[in-house]
Amino acid sequence: MTIDGLQRLSASQSELVLPYPHAMNALELLEAAGVSLLGWEGWLRYPDGRLGHSLLHQGADTSGLDPSEAYRMARNTICLSQKEHESQASMAGVHLLFCITVKAE
Repeated sequence: MTIDGLQRLSASQSELVLPYPHAMNALELLEAAGVSLLGWEGWLRYPDGRLGHSLLHQGADTSGLDPSEAYRMARNTICLSQKEHESQASMAGVHLLFCITVKAE
């Protein structure tokens, strides 16, 4: 998959907002391309299709870290947030998405 392909899967036309497996793939591709990662934030897709920001999964600001540390932190915190979301019975049917923010080049 390419970054353009992932953008077509995004829940947003203007931001890269992806479900867990695609978000992890995007991080791999962006890091390999040398793109500076600024951070991520959690979004929710409700059963009726609405999108909203997650109050619980606020994400991580990686803008002050060296590139490899930024990507490592993002992978770890996204993985932890996904596991936590899956463990919440009250969130059944609500999908956690990850908005990945990079520095415009």
